[in-house]
Amino acid sequence: MYLAQRKAASERMKENLASAEAEDEGDPRPFRVVKQAVDKVLKRTRFDAAASQAMRECIITFNPQFVDDGGYAVDEATTLSRVYSPTNPAAIDVHLDYWYRGRWSSVEFFCTVSYRLHRVIATDKLDIRSPRGPDEMNDFRILFELGLEDIPPGRKWRAIEKRKFGIDKREAHMLHEVLFGQQQASTGADAAPISVKETLSLLLASVGMSFHAAIDPKDGDNQDTFSMEPWSCDGLSGSARWLGKHIRLDDGKDSEEENDY
Repeated sequence: MYLAQRKAASERMKENLASAEAEDEGDPRPFRVVKQAVDKVLKRTRFDAAASQAMRECIITFNPQFVDDGGYAVDEATTLSRVYSPTNPAAIDVHLDYWYRGRWSSVEFFCTVSYRLHRVIATDKLDIRSPRGPDEMNDFRILFELGLEDIPPGRKWRAIEKRKFGIDKREAHMLHEVLFGQQQASTGADAAPISVKETLSLLLASVGMSFHAAIDPKDGDNQDTFSMEPWSCDGLSGSARWLGKHIRLDDGKDSEEENDY
């Protein structure tokens, strides 16, 4: 069932990719953004070339949608990807909902990443669904939310960040085990080819969000950073540090405060 569903998902992505290539004259930008983000994460793991390629083939992107501002920047985006486990009959759906509008004296911005678990894939049917707001999540849960408060309005507006991280440390490890549990059990945590931190970064990358969580946030040359292109994040000066804190492993290199989920 698992392999049959993966094959069906891969065929669906190929159809969507071909349609996007025809529409965008050979440059399916949303798919390219996902690929670039995934490649950045895989380069930081211990996967060899063959395992990295196998992992790329496990990430299926379903018909991502970008609305640009008439130029390069993206104003609105929705992306749904399914990340299949390379070793277990399991998967995690990841959904991105992004909105950005620059006004005369303010900025409208929100970004929500949510996930849906498939602990055991027991059917060859794809069952593709997306969250449709807080009252219709369709079995998705919030991974994190970022945004700017729309207050006060008008010229007095200033960037007030609002953010929420939806999982705790135990749940972060659970997401990692769903995708890579057998690998970790066979190699041991220290020798595992991908860490929990990198797994969370890979989930973000699967919907095109490239994020680097620093190994040591006190190192001025190794900071938590978004590679936001083509996204905008005006006013979110503290959000990279905040997100890095929440997805960073308790590896003994951070302070107790930094490891506090």
